[in-house]
Amino acid sequence: MPRDAAGLEVTDPYQHSMQWSRRFIGLKVFLSLAVAGWEGFEETVRHMTAMGAHLKAALQADGWRIENDTPLPVVCFTDATHPEGATKAYLEAIVRELVTSGRAWISSTVLGGVQPVLRACITNYRTQASDVEALAAALREARARLVSSY
Repeated sequence: MPRDAAGLEVTDPYQHSMQWSRRFIGLKVFLSLAVAGWEGFEETVRHMTAMGAHLKAALQADGWRIENDTPLPVVCFTDATHPEGATKAYLEAIVRELVTSGRAWISSTVLGGVQPVLRACITNYRTQASDVEALAAALREARARLVSSY
């Protein structure tokens, strides 16, 4: 504790507290910047957004409808090829098919409190176009397995 706090009538807890016991959560960002620099961060963000755009294009080519509009690598989508392709039950069945295959992981969510969607997010900076294409292929196969039994 700072010694000058002892003589004060009102102690400001922001300036005079045991903050040194808290973890340094900014250390990860600091070290990443120290290693990659701003240019490295910029390149990584550009690469990840490009992979998100590639995923959107691959999904649209396979008949999925993109339901969100963002430059971030988060893609929310439904199945435009199936009459029930925007229902919660159908989309959750797609998730189960895909996840149990072990080939990829996606989730389902609800947009705006009403629209059920599938959600895929590029979170690894090492994701390549081949990874995105593998996800699109796994989704095609999951849909085919589901439609044959649905």
